[in-house]
Amino acid sequence: MKRLLCVLSGLALFTSTWVAAQSKVPPTTPEKSPPPQKGPSKPPTTPEKSPPPQKGPSKPPTTPEKSPPPQKGPSKPPTTPEKSPPPQKGPSNPPPSTPRGTGPSKGPSGDDYLRKGNDYLRKGDDYLRGPGAPSEFRPEERRRDDGPAYQPRTGGFKPLPTKAPQPTQPLNLGRPSDGRSPGLASLPKPVVSSSSNRGSLPYLVQRSEAYRVGLRVGYYHYDPYWQPWHYGYGYYVYYPVPGDCYFSPYYYYWTCPPYIYSRRVIIVTPRVVVIFGDPLRWVYCGYGSRYNYGYGGGYHYSNYSIVDETVSRLVDAFRYSDVSSLDALVPRNTTVDIYVDGDYAYSLSSDDYYDITADMIESVYTRNFVVEKVQKTRDGGLWVVARHEFVDAWNAQQRTWLTFYLERRGDRYVITQAGTYSYRP
Repeated sequence: MKRLLCVLSGLALFTSTWVAAQSKVPPTTPEKSPPPQKGPSKPPTTPEKSPPPQKGPSKPPTTPEKSPPPQKGPSKPPTTPEKSPPPQKGPSNPPPSTPRGTGPSKGPSGDDYLRKGNDYLRKGDDYLRGPGAPSEFRPEERRRDDGPAYQPRTGGFKPLPTKAPQPTQPLNLGRPSDGRSPGLASLPKPVVSSSSNRGSLPYLVQRSEAYRVGLRVGYYHYDPYWQPWHYGYGYYVYYPVPGDCYFSPYYYYWTCPPYIYSRRVIIVTPRVVVIFGDPLRWVYCGYGSRYNYGYGGGYHYSNYSIVDETVSRLVDAFRYSDVSSLDALVPRNTTVDIYVDGDYAYSLSSDDYYDITADMIESVYTRNFVVEKVQKTRDGGLWVVARHEFVDAWNAQQRTWLTFYLERRGDRYVITQAGTYSYRP
């Protein structure tokens, strides 16, 4: 019994001691877990590793950009909004013709005006001529801003004291974009219906009722910017005036003016040309020949005859639109008899013929110029028949035939008779 009491008292003492010890220690509370995050869980962060050293040259530390140094020279003026040009009066295409010197010949607008036309012509040359004409012999320009591309002998553009309207109106009827080509211009011949018409010159322009077909007015040109002062001959007439003008030698070409002033025409007894013998053999020695060392160098090669040189110059003048080749063939102070379809029309001074022919050469896109026949004449001259292939303003291929009588004068031949045919003579 005593033993049991001792065990119980010991147990009670141990219990009281343990309870007193536990009361001094603060009670521990369980940690609360954080609420679950909405969305994808983030991976546990790991300490960042330093990047491995680069194997190339180290980049220099970036520095703030410096402003560029001021430019040398005059500073550009501040740009201002462009003002729209005032509305033009009259048709916009082609531009209205104005007298030379009053149109857009100076300043930026005039330069743009000319550049568009020249770019258009150069592209046309590349398209129309093809590989047959070497590019180094094509004309760089067919006209300038204030006149022709060559030096005219008759003084260039000038107003004429005629009854026809002066070229202050739009005479360039443009390049038709639609419609079929009418072919060559029809050269009308007067119908003799009364005694008043008898004895009149057939190539002097008469009243419109004297013809069965209409007469031309103005010209159709490839270049819409081509104006009357771009022709070198100063005595063209653009409207038919009865008794005041004659049909031009190149009336068949739509890009050439149709009439010339009557006071420039000479009526004489034409020369009689007697052709005999077989066609001559000749060798081309012009720009495209194998002995052409430079610009026209082949003309003076020792193996070529004077006939070779003369005919080659004639070919180069038309095929390559080279007006300078006419200089040796058309001297000054002479006359040239003009024939149309085999009939004598009139005569012109050599200066007038030179400018009219130069205008045709510059304003017509020639595809080819082929000499079909060269023959001797009784007086020692040359008779030349050539086929002229060209493109008209409607982009259609046309052809005419040109004849030349070249008279022997000293050590050269010169043109004293020229004809235009719509058929092979």
